[in-house]
Amino acid sequence: MKHLILFFFLILSYFPVSASEFEADYLFVDLYLDGQLFPEGAELITFDYENYFISLFSFNLIMQSDIRWSRQENKLHGSLWDAPLSYTLNFEIKENEGEFLIPISDLKLLGIEPDFKEQQQLINFDTKGRHPSVEKMQREKRKEIISLMARKQANSLEVTSDYQAISVPYVDVQISGNFLDNQINHSIYSNLSQDLAWHQAKVSFNKSKGSGINGQAILERNTSNIHSYQLGDLQSLSGNLIDTQGRGLGFQFGDLSAQNNNQLKIEGFAEVGSEIELYKDKVLFDLIVVGEDGFYKFKPIETFSSKSSYYLIIQHPDGRREKKLIDSNSKLRGELGSWQSSIKFFDSSKGLIYKPYSFSQEERYFNPEIRYIWSENSTLGLGYESSHKVNNTQKVVYSSYNYSTAPDKTSWGIKLGGSDKVFYEMKWRTPFGNNSEHLFAFISQQKYNQQSKERVHSVSYDYAIDKIQLNSSIGLTEVSDESFLSKSIGVNYYFNQMSLSANFDMIDGDYDREELYSFVSSYSSNWGRFKAIWRKASSYYSHEELSVGYSKMYEGFYLSAQQLIPLYNRKRRTSLSVSKNFSFASVALNASHSELQGLQVGLSMSFSFYGNKPLETLSSKGGRNSGSLLIKAFNDLNNDKIYSLNEPTLDDVSVTLQGSPFTELSLDNGKRLLHVPAGRKLKLEVEHYEDDNYLLKPEFGFVETTLHPGSDVTIDIPFHIEFELEGLIKAFNSKGVELERAGRVPIELKLKYGDKINTYYTEPDGFLYFDGVKPGKYILSIPKDYLLQRNLKCEPCQIEIELNANTEQFVLLEDINLYQVN
Repeated sequence: MKHLILFFFLILSYFPVSASEFEADYLFVDLYLDGQLFPEGAELITFDYENYFISLFSFNLIMQSDIRWSRQENKLHGSLWDAPLSYTLNFEIKENEGEFLIPISDLKLLGIEPDFKEQQQLINFDTKGRHPSVEKMQREKRKEIISLMARKQANSLEVTSDYQAISVPYVDVQISGNFLDNQINHSIYSNLSQDLAWHQAKVSFNKSKGSGINGQAILERNTSNIHSYQLGDLQSLSGNLIDTQGRGLGFQFGDLSAQNNNQLKIEGFAEVGSEIELYKDKVLFDLIVVGEDGFYKFKPIETFSSKSSYYLIIQHPDGRREKKLIDSNSKLRGELGSWQSSIKFFDSSKGLIYKPYSFSQEERYFNPEIRYIWSENSTLGLGYESSHKVNNTQKVVYSSYNYSTAPDKTSWGIKLGGSDKVFYEMKWRTPFGNNSEHLFAFISQQKYNQQSKERVHSVSYDYAIDKIQLNSSIGLTEVSDESFLSKSIGVNYYFNQMSLSANFDMIDGDYDREELYSFVSSYSSNWGRFKAIWRKASSYYSHEELSVGYSKMYEGFYLSAQQLIPLYNRKRRTSLSVSKNFSFASVALNASHSELQGLQVGLSMSFSFYGNKPLETLSSKGGRNSGSLLIKAFNDLNNDKIYSLNEPTLDDVSVTLQGSPFTELSLDNGKRLLHVPAGRKLKLEVEHYEDDNYLLKPEFGFVETTLHPGSDVTIDIPFHIEFELEGLIKAFNSKGVELERAGRVPIELKLKYGDKINTYYTEPDGFLYFDGVKPGKYILSIPKDYLLQRNLKCEPCQIEIELNANTEQFVLLEDINLYQVN
């Protein structure tokens, strides 16, 4: 143990201290001040999806304040709404890419109450009415911003992420090795995302000395907004009336989000040593540490009898925390009266990369199904299901009916099928209470396993209010002449940054009794993140263990310590690790000591690169959920919005997401943006920043796109010069004497050969100004109705203008004189 502690401190003393932080996630949320919507929105930053920060720069911009941070005194000082301010902080200011970050929960020090609603993605800052009113917030400047944003919105370009024959892949790699008993064991994990044969290809595999190669290779494609298909190494599939392993080489098609059949299977591949945290709502529910085969699998979860949602947090060895959403509830999608088909097939004995378990039974599974959307709340289904195993073949033709409305209303369903045996499933649930805080559910099934009839009946009750959730169930399983009684009860609690989950499961059979206990707790603060997990199982073989862990990001280093304590044999295992993110890679050192194996030390390195330029694009950022954009910006001289060889390309163009730039790779025909987030709709802003030509504007101020991982999309963005027109209207009385003020005079600007007319108004002194005018031939005139109503005559009455590449960008118009007629 002394050697282990010495090794850990040697690691800390070896690395230089750096101010860089581990990878942040940026959230652009709706902004409310004192309950009033501000269209600019706000950007929040999180490192763990539990604590949220706002940059000091953004805070000053939103609050119209002038607050600065003194590093030496750890003090905020300056002025807030013209009032002097000075606060000494009791927490450490975070830094990220040169910006100082303030926890939004600590804004209470400034008399500002934040209310961040994570689900709705909005934040309200309650300033108790002290924030300056909209009228005092530079109204004219705000109107200009809103007008500019409106113009950009009107000129947005929507780009589809089409599948290509082949695209350059993103490759993630982790290489790790450890030294134990004079032997070096190594493992390699890799993940690849790209387009291949007009499909999205996802390949992940792990190779280790102990378990060989294991992983998953998938080709998938969306055929509509609802339907998609996959072929390759499938996993996490559920049966309808027949129990199935759900993994193997195969094919599936249909609405894949609606095919979990109310049993959620969560499994996948990740780097060796990653911690996979399963959350039920906001509560840490279970945790798995990925072993040397790179595979993780949680116990299946029944979702019909619960309103909870689930997601994963993957704690990578380098300290990055990645959130992975799980679609845990089937949704009715499609138009009324429409038919929807689906099909699932796999062979568990085969795989492209997937290696079947040695103890698993070979199975060939086939399940075509067709559904009809009968009404807004109900569907009819007809299907066939077969499972071929050694000495056991089952075939079922079945029909189904499902009725479901809102989550707070009663829903139910029934499936009935058979061939030589009768299979059925009935389910029903109803929420009740003032806020639907109670949920009662019933499920009854009859199926067959190894030629034995199996009946399962269960009743469950859930109660959820505020931060507490209680779930319980009791079930009876009858297999041939044996019966098993199962009981389950669980309590989940979440408050601020602390979560507690306590669960008890029991199965009592005629000849055996099995009990499972678990207690999972998690707490996050400025001091770090603490976890404690206690598990106990009692059956033929009893097992009980306690695991405690601590982790913290400190000065750019991710530190982690864990201790596993088996409470029966006292064979403790202590592990320490430290990791650091560099721009090109992440490096992690670890050491562990167990009373059974002794001291073990290890080193791992993870990095990603963009396929055809690996050395230039080495990065510590993961690429598995990224796409790329090839931006080709050009000066559209002939104004046809199509690139021609004689039209110059533009280098001084920025494309940002919520103000944040991307990693760029310069090319001869444009620039490639790397690590563009995939799987969600993006709105990218396009700007030109050439100093001596700032009136060159993009045809599309925004680009909207949704990429799939590994996609590579080319976007042509035409730019054109926008002109500014300036002039003056002078007013004279009937005697020819010039008046001091012409008043707000309407001016019509229209294309010479077009019908569209834009009407503007001059300033009270007759000054007229137009900006953002595109190339073309225009006619500028005063409306005839205005002249008739006021008994005026004009000289000249209209001005013709031609704006092209040879025109000066600032155009001074001829004065227009208005004369009063008696």
